[in-house]
Amino acid sequence: MRPEAPRPPGTRESPSGWEVWGAPPPSPPNGQGPASIGGDLERVCSPWQAPLTTMNMKRTILASVFSVLSLGLGAQQLPQHSAFNSAGFIWNPAMTAPWYVMEVGALHRQQWLSFEQAPQTSIAYGQFPFVDFSMSAGGFLVRDKAGPLQQTSVGLTYAYQLPVGSDGILALGILATLNQYRFNVYEALTSQPDDPLLLGSDGSAFLPNAGAGLYYATASGYNYDDNYFFLGVGVNQLLPRNLILGEANAHADFRREVHGNATIGGRFYQGYLFVEPSLWINYSPNIPLNFALQLNFELEEVFWGGLVYSNDGTLGVQGGAILTGSIFQDGYLRVGAMGTYNGGTSGRTPGLGYEFFLAYQFEL
Repeated sequence: MRPEAPRPPGTRESPSGWEVWGAPPPSPPNGQGPASIGGDLERVCSPWQAPLTTMNMKRTILASVFSVLSLGLGAQQLPQHSAFNSAGFIWNPAMTAPWYVMEVGALHRQQWLSFEQAPQTSIAYGQFPFVDFSMSAGGFLVRDKAGPLQQTSVGLTYAYQLPVGSDGILALGILATLNQYRFNVYEALTSQPDDPLLLGSDGSAFLPNAGAGLYYATASGYNYDDNYFFLGVGVNQLLPRNLILGEANAHADFRREVHGNATIGGRFYQGYLFVEPSLWINYSPNIPLNFALQLNFELEEVFWGGLVYSNDGTLGVQGGAILTGSIFQDGYLRVGAMGTYNGGTSGRTPGLGYEFFLAYQFEL
């Protein structure tokens, strides 16, 4: 029966009473709960099982939070890798500015358009090569939000390039991040608005972390117009830590685990047009490997396009324009977008998504 009390803030009416506003959690893979939830949450009822009891409600709310986050990122604890390759150094620091090109950019991704409070990722970044010192540096700001849980990360990267052969390089990179994790009780999903967890304060925690990577390419510097091959490996969250959010009587213990990635591909020119096939692989503990096959093509200083397919059932199509002229001071502005569709295989929830990309590049 609907409560007689006025509607509490941040709630909506539902058949079971006032329901705190939030997106329904996606279907779990193979009918199971999330594999990435650690600590006490391993022993609680799955957030997709019903009915819920008052005793486990506080933990179930937090379990649902982390479930939405981990499933929204392909069961990873990191933002999903972007198909716009310029931002690849965020996941592998050795890929920081491998060419003699300075770049600043931003991108925004929205997943699962049919869900309220579905995962959103916003990134701003910059990378700069120190031509005379065979090294480069970069920085980024990432905001990743899924339901009531938000992660904000500030990171710095450094890469040193060793010459290999006549034109190739082997780059060694390191990454340092400071991450804030915040749980907003007003965006949690529950049918009991008087739950003590919802009446308490928001949870927030700061955790530093680190990463490293290697990147090899058969061309570098100003030779980006040559045919070349590349190969890279990276590791993130090298400092595994327990993330604890909430108060002592209603908290979640969520362990941050080491993640890995690898990429391989090449670029092949025909006049001013090139094609670039590549493969990106993500590794996360206790789940199958996730990989994405990508094929990009570009007419230099005019436009680009591309296709990407992931083994989680996601298909993406991207395209964009390359703007030049005196207003850009001999540089160029890249403006693009990508649309994605997931067919619901491999436990992922079907639905549409999109991503926008903007970057200014200037050859030094």
